[in-house]
Amino acid sequence: MSADVFRLSGSEPPWGDYGDILLNGMTTRTPGPSEFRELSVERAGPFVPPISFPFGTILVTEEFRAQLKSMEFSGLSFRDVPYSKIVRIDWRSWDLSAEEPQKYPSGGEPENYILRRKHVPSLAASMPKLSALIASPIEGLQKIGTRSIFGDKLPDLDFFQANMLTFVSRRAAQFLNGAAREWIDCAPASIVNE
Repeated sequence: MSADVFRLSGSEPPWGDYGDILLNGMTTRTPGPSEFRELSVERAGPFVPPISFPFGTILVTEEFRAQLKSMEFSGLSFRDVPYSKIVRIDWRSWDLSAEEPQKYPSGGEPENYILRRKHVPSLAASMPKLSALIASPIEGLQKIGTRSIFGDKLPDLDFFQANMLTFVSRRAAQFLNGAAREWIDCAPASIVNE
């Protein structure tokens, strides 16, 4: 049983972790108690996909957020997320089919594309506003130690989350595949009995 529930994740970027950081960027949180820690984004610009997947977060552009809201999906909310650092790398002009990126970051670590470059405020101001996509959390849904979810605990929602995994209904998967196919993967969920 998995035909009506799909696990939502990002598409496979070019160049492994190097492409992942260029496509998705990174999120950071301000220091302090967890209830006051604000999420922000550090990424390469000017390109921003309509939906991206920096570790542990799903981000959508303002335009894509409006499209999602117009569909009136259940289990879905949003929170604005500001940019904290934007660096200029026009990586979309590189050969995306090449085995390796056109340029490696200083020091060789993928995150150095962002960490070792200067913030460009004018570029940040010209980029689309972002929001975190927040799917309804469902406790006890995921079978511990696996990516499987329990069929008898499935909610009647279009978007829901079990731990760090986000799941969508068939209706939501069809919309996402039509509107953002290049940036997402909607794989049938692994559903087990308790």
